[in-house]
Amino acid sequence: SQNVIPELSYPRQILGINPDYAYLSNGSSADQSNGHVLKIDLSDYSIADSIEVGKGPESLLQVNNEVYVSNSGGHNADNTVSVIDPATDQVIETIPVGDIPTDLVKDQNDDVWVFCKGLGSWQNNGPTNSSLVKIDTDTYGTTSYDLGKISSFGNYLLAISPNKNQLYFVGVEGVYQMGIDAEEVPAEPVIGKIPYGLDVNPENGNVYCLTSAYQSKGYAFRYNNEHQ
Repeated sequence: SQNVIPELSYPRQILGINPDYAYLSNGSSADQSNGHVLKIDLSDYSIADSIEVGKGPESLLQVNNEVYVSNSGGHNADNTVSVIDPATDQVIETIPVGDIPTDLVKDQNDDVWVFCKGLGSWQNNGPTNSSLVKIDTDTYGTTSYDLGKISSFGNYLLAISPNKNQLYFVGVEGVYQMGIDAEEVPAEPVIGKIPYGLDVNPENGNVYCLTSAYQSKGYAFRYNNEHQ
């Protein structure tokens, strides 16, 4: 290995901010404490700063001059997205969304979409439905879409088309496709499979679904952009 980043408890995602620094989400929140986004100095991989966010920070997404952090709860529960200003390494906004936000994508209008898994039946006040939440990055206002209770155990269950105007997300009966201007969730999925992970090839729009089984091999399924 080239180097090792020290003093990590539960590293999740890393995001390059500029040629000199990256952000790393870290912290399981197993002890009920908040997690942190660590600022990593890329010259020597040391921790230059630690930014307290919500519980169990997961995905990181940079939009213009801000970084959005999904606070998934880790071993507990959270329902917020933190917004960090990289110029000051400070949280400038905390946005309530759905329960257990995990995955983030940016659309062609520079708005942020958040996939929220919902609380499990074993959690306090659970279960709650999964949801898709749009954050207006100009106002931090939100629009929420109820997805029902989704059975996938994966975290990365939201993706976007190459032109960034079509969302793909896991719903109750499979993978659904929805335009960013839609007023309601489609009634039928485009892929009748509930995956553990989901992504879209940014060059040709092909959809990839990952499956996972407890005691057998997992698989990656590729669908062309007509979902055949």
